[in-house]
Parts: sequence; C-alpha cells; structure tokens
Amino acid sequence: MTDQEKRYKHLTEEDRMEIQNGLNVGMTFKQIARRIQKDQTTVSKEVKKHIEKQPARSEKGLAEPVCEKKLKPPFVCNGCKKSSRCQQERHFYVARKAHAAYRETLVASREGIVLNKETFYKEDQILTEAVRNGQHLYHAVQSTGVSMSLTSAYRYAKKGYMSFSVLDLPRAVKFKPRRVSREPRLPAKARQEHSYEKFLEFCEAENVPSWVEMDTVIGRPGGKVLMTFIFTCCNFMFAILLGDKTAASASTAVQALKDRLGRSGFSFGEIMPVILTDNGLSSTTSRPLRTISKENLNRICSSAKPIIPAKSPAWRKITRFCVTFSRRALPSTI
Repeated sequence: MTDQEKRYKHLTEEDRMEIQNGLNVGMTFKQIARRIQKDQTTVSKEVKKHIEKQPARSEKGLAEPVCEKKLKPPFVCNGCKKSSRCQQERHFYVARKAHAAYRETLVASREGIVLNKETFYKEDQILTEAVRNGQHLYHAVQSTGVSMSLTSAYRYAKKGYMSFSVLDLPRAVKFKPRRVSREPRLPAKARQEHSYEKFLEFCEAENVPSWVEMDTVIGRPGGKVLMTFIFTCCNFMFAILLGDKTAASASTAVQALKDRLGRSGFSFGEIMPVILTDNGLSSTTSRPLRTISKENLNRICSSAKPIIPAKSPAWRKITRFCVTFSRRALPSTI
C-alpha cells in the first residue's frame, strides 16, 4: 500500500500503538503523523477523542490549578516525567481502549435502528397525521423526531406497511420506477459458433451417441427454480432445486453434485460427457462448469436454439412432470 492510499484509511490498532508509544517518548503530533503516514490533525483528533481520565489522588490535587500541559498539545500526561507523583487529575491515551471504542462505534453505526411493533405503530400514526394534513414527508420526518429515516419511510409506504400510501405523497406519484438491470445475456458474436446445427456437427465428428440436456423450470418469478438434467439415451431425468435463477447458484449446485458423485466413486465427466443447454441461464453457467469438470471429460455446448419438443421429444413430458411435482409434492413454504 502506497503512502497516498494509506492516508485515507481508518486508523488500525498498530497505528494507535504507534501513537501511544510516540506520546510516551514525548514526540509531537507532527512526528507521530509522519511515522504512521497520516495527517497531524488526524492524530490530534484521535488523542482528544479517546482521552482516559484518572481522578485526582488527594484533595490537594483538586485545589491546585489545572496543569497547562493538558490545555495544549499533546493534551495528555503520557510523556510527562511528573505523572507518577502528580496529585491532579491525569489524562492518558491508551491505544487498546481507544481501538475498542472505535470498534464499538463502527459496529453500532452499521446496525441501524431496530423498530419494535409499538414504536412502529406510534411513528406510523405520527407520520400519517402529518402527511394527511398536507405536510411533506421530508418535513414530517425532520420535525416530528421519529427514529426512522426518510428512505425507510418511503420504502415502508411503497410496501404498504404505513397507514398512508404513495398516492398521498404529491411528489412521489410523479417519479418513474427505477430501471431494473436485466440478466446478462450471451453476446451475439459469442453465439455464432453455438448453434444447434454446430452441435449436431460436433456430435457427429466426436461420435457422441447421446447427451444430457440441462435447463431450468421457473415457478414463481423471483423465487426458487428447478434445474433439470435429461438423459436422452433413456429419457431419465432428475432435478436440483436452486435458490434463484443465477449462474452462481447453478454452478454451486453442480459442484456439490460432482463432489457427491466423487465421494461415491463415480466420475461426473463419465456420467455426463456432453451437456446441451440453451442461451439462458445455462449459457452463463458453462464457464464455471468447465472449471469443475474432472479431467475435462464433460463438455458444455450452448445451443442458440432453446430445447424445444421438436428437438427433444421427452421435453413435453418432462415439463408436465415438473409442473405437477412442484404443485403437489413440494411444500408451499419453498
């Protein structure tokens, strides 16, 4: 890491130890900052923010005027030679406690505000009354002192959690919904050599009598999907339940299948030497599958045409089975 890159990073525990050691030997903020490659203002703020105060040892120390060394840099008694016998209130910088306080603040700042049911209903009533009186939602959140943020209030209103809806907000109804990025598709240039005709030529040249057709059956949009594998030699099919329709979920499931077959003494590449997919999810999955194949025995051929009943007679029967199975056999919670 270069000096410029480290300059804009948070202080580490090692940096705080360097600050404490520098204060103990009487170094200035500028000298310490040069050692840890930070600005001297950063060192000054760090020391003043994490000063640990030790009470006075006697009534005489309370009566004495405040030591001038605590009113100017370095603001602490770390490097003072008289600190061991000083009777006044002493200030110290302890790196271990300073870093613990920093970690606690860092965690607390990322937790957010947790609303219970009573607090939510109370704040909902306050904001609903303000909005229906013609007050802007921003003004309502700022003036009423509710704990939820403006973004959370808009999000709860859009999801229907609040007593008021988006239609009650004069400006929000004018906003168009944000564009949702579509799933990445295989570029047209990459599909030129991935046609069904090319696949048939490949099978003829490599003397491939049968193959495995892989595809996905979508249920509820955005929900779980079934990734099916059909063996054309015998019309045998099995399916794997995926959490979502992404290449990462598919490659993880196939990797688990490969590991399970390997532990049972079978070879994934020998069972499925060639896998035929379409240009949907499976085409984006072919690259991870190549990396997990054992000894490169299995090959993934992405066809430019989807797997249709005309090319795969078993597909109509398989689709009907998947729909029936998903409706009758699978629990409604998945």
